Amino acid sequence: MKDAFKLFLFIGGRREEIISLRWDDIYELPNGIKFFMFDNLKVMRIKKKKNTPKKFAPIYADLNDFLIELGYDEKKNSNDYILFPERDQKLITLIELISKSFTHYRKESGITKNISLKNLRKTYITWVNVAMGNDTGLLTSHSTQDVIDRFYIDPKILSAIEMGALKIKVFGENLALKEKEGLGVKPNSL
Repeated sequence: MKDAFKLFLFIGGRREEIISLRWDDIYELPNGIKFFMFDNLKVMRIKKKKNTPKKFAPIYADLNDFLIELGYDEKKNSNDYILFPERDQKLITLIELISKSFTHYRKESGITKNISLKNLRKTYITWVNVAMGNDTGLLTSHSTQDVIDRFYIDPKILSAIEMGALKIKVFGENLALKEKEGLGVKPNSL
């Protein structure tokens, strides 16, 4: 379950999208940048069409390290599921199992705030929004920034200390911004 929770936090997809991810959903550009490209299952379900636009999730350093830990080097390009590769249960059963497990472990760890697996998606989208601003919808497949602001952005995550760490510089370059520039994010997009 720990691996499932991490993958949810690192990719920010919906439950059925994360559980359906396969190793061959990972694509690599000639310059070495990797990303997930997968079906937007919610849109497919709503429109009742199979050929809807795909969703994308960048594979950044933390996610890349985690995928290597899960066996990326051996499993890349395989059609195996990333989570629960040898399945004998339906997708909905796995979704319910992971959701209930998250709630169970939240309670066991003494967290009294009523959070659910969905909050991992909100946390991811909040941080993507810090890095990408109005381009966040390109990764989350939301039609407007207003939808993202109303339903996903958690202002408590963006505390003054966190924003300071991202934006303040006294002399020279801000290390956090320099790292983001290395990932192709422009400092003025923060």
